[in-house]
Amino acid sequence: MLNSILVNVKFLTSSWREALLIVCHIHNRIPSRKLKVSPYKLWNKTKSNLNYLRVWGCLVFYRVSNPKRMKLRPRALKSNFVGYAENSKAYKILDLSSNIIVEFRDIKFIENKS
Repeated sequence: MLNSILVNVKFLTSSWREALLIVCHIHNRIPSRKLKVSPYKLWNKTKSNLNYLRVWGCLVFYRVSNPKRMKLRPRALKSNFVGYAENSKAYKILDLSSNIIVEFRDIKFIENKS
């Protein structure tokens, strides 16, 4: 699964660590062949919600809360989705202008473009 993710999204071949984390995240939430139950359900005794899953590497726009922002400037910045935050319900995104990974919760996904 990791190799197919890295092949399909060519711009993020250097961030294989984030791809590996998302593969493990997904693998723990889908049922196994042997047990017919997901590891998440075995650990937490509840069924996992999969509505939040997104396409890895897709185009994302996040809103910048800058008090000095001008009215006619862009309100959102372009970035790429790279994973899920570990300790919150936020998403990890790669900011294309500064090339750093930040966590945001209110973002707009464009899943058919990478």
